[in-house]
Amino acid sequence: MPAPRKPPPPVPSHPRKRPKPPSRRAVAGVSRTCEQAFDEWMRRFFADRAGFARDFEAVEAFVAEGGLDGKATTYGRTCAAYLRTLMGGG
Repeated sequence: MPAPRKPPPPVPSHPRKRPKPPSRRAVAGVSRTCEQAFDEWMRRFFADRAGFARDFEAVEAFVAEGGLDGKATTYGRTCAAYLRTLMGGG
């Protein structure tokens, strides 16, 4: 005869607390930084397309070598890595 199974834990009657959203100041700072990075991206694209292509190829190589913790390479991840370089984040 098999041993009786334990009953499942009780379900809390209240929802889990949501994490506190970031402050407006933090969101505004990130927004400004992203805006500046996109502006720089477009400036480089139109001012020096060959340089832009070299930069982007370097970022693609970095991502392909596992520079994003071995995650699969996607266009979005490559673009995000390039934006981080524009923002000075490496």
